Amino acid sequence: MADAKKVKADQKDIVTAKYLEQQMTAFQNEINRLRNMANETRRTISALEDLKQFKGKQNSIVPLGAGVFLHSTVDLTKPTLVDMGAGVVVEKEIDEAISILRERLKNIDENVKVLTANLSKMSKQYNSILMKLYQQQA
Repeated sequence: MADAKKVKADQKDIVTAKYLEQQMTAFQNEINRLRNMANETRRTISALEDLKQFKGKQNSIVPLGAGVFLHSTVDLTKPTLVDMGAGVVVEKEIDEAISILRERLKNIDENVKVLTANLSKMSKQYNSILMKLYQQQA
């Protein structure tokens, strides 16, 4: 009878460990996605700050992808277009756009911290279960 309870407890631990593994993978993927977003946001802020030094119309090259570029003219007298979410795009001056992006970056960084802390807790729980199962095998 005690062996049956032990086997059932071990099975429960194995299922929990597999679940934690899946969750840790999902959390790590989300952390990576958010870090990529943060890097893109930082690059955009830097580009906008660089553009502030120019006035009027400026010649530019626009990347289309796969190593293909177009020559274009950027009219810096007009506001930037900022995606606000849910398909809404609004016109904002460069400084306003930078401010919006900095706020987004702050939120992204906060989310990464929360996810990282949760990932750490899951990892400790996962390692504890594995250690318990390993010790029972020895």
